[in-house]
Amino acid sequence: MVPASRITITPAVTTATANSHGITGIDGYPLYRRRSPAEGGFTAAVKANQVDNRWVVPYCPLLSKAFNAHINVEYCHSVRFINFPIHERFPAIVHLAVHLENDELRYFSADRAMDVAARNKDTTLPAFFKLCRQDEFARTLMYPDVPSYYVWTKKNTWARRKCRANVEGYPGVKKDATLGRVFTIPPSRQECFYLLLLLHEVSGPTSYNNLQTVNGVLCDTFREACLRLVILEDDSQWDATMANGALLKLPSALRHLFTTILQMSEPSDPKSLWDKYKDFLSEDIRREAQLLCPTMALTFNDEIYNTALIIIENLFVEMGESLATIGLPAPDRVASSSLSLEIVRET
Repeated sequence: MVPASRITITPAVTTATANSHGITGIDGYPLYRRRSPAEGGFTAAVKANQVDNRWVVPYCPLLSKAFNAHINVEYCHSVRFINFPIHERFPAIVHLAVHLENDELRYFSADRAMDVAARNKDTTLPAFFKLCRQDEFARTLMYPDVPSYYVWTKKNTWARRKCRANVEGYPGVKKDATLGRVFTIPPSRQECFYLLLLLHEVSGPTSYNNLQTVNGVLCDTFREACLRLVILEDDSQWDATMANGALLKLPSALRHLFTTILQMSEPSDPKSLWDKYKDFLSEDIRREAQLLCPTMALTFNDEIYNTALIIIENLFVEMGESLATIGLPAPDRVASSSLSLEIVRET
């Protein structure tokens, strides 16, 4: 026990435990010696309260002298920062699903497949379409904005918020700070990626077909709808680049340029660029084939184009993708055996 001149009376609600000797607790932290009054421990009357060793903590005179301050000395036996709200998040985030029609994920075991299929609960996206068909205010919102005004219920539906700030002009509508976060979709998933773009640009869609309809015309794909709404960037700069390359570059160099544009710039309509410049991209292959058949006047044909596509894909596949994933024709490698030397030479 420290002398009375070296103790501090702690106003703690819960006192320490009395111990005859200093020991190490079962959790590895020390329990200091604090003799009880029955063992001859220190007692004192402080403001009408009887205080014993359980109420005091030791301090170090050396530290007090060095820093000219009262410093209690005790082994750190807890992590205090967990008392602070480090696990809270503001504003709240609601994750929003993105998938093509009838393409949502379903998790089930072999013995519950029929039960899961029968329930067929909506994800946040089909439920958003239903909400827009039923709620006038919802038709003013884009998909990521919905969680600010509606809550996702256990019944897999959107319901209006019942508290927070009123929305002017719409009685009964409340706005919260909650944010909607749409799951990321890579461009390689083509139609799903273009669906994602539309959901960030079109207010109040009532169905997948409604999203694909632009100025009263139902587009064949979500990509076409994006083009009609001018959501995608115009490819005019890449068209001009290819036109200039066709005049100045050899076909092999032009193929490398085309591959670079596909890999780095992700043009909105790569097939149009291919259709427009495929003759320039295949010119040396046609000449090579002409040398093999000098008596025939060879023109561009599907086999020549196919060989050019194989060469381009061989360059492109280093990025881990194929031409088909970006909307270009998939080459037929079996049919190109007659011109395989050209493919090997260039790649």
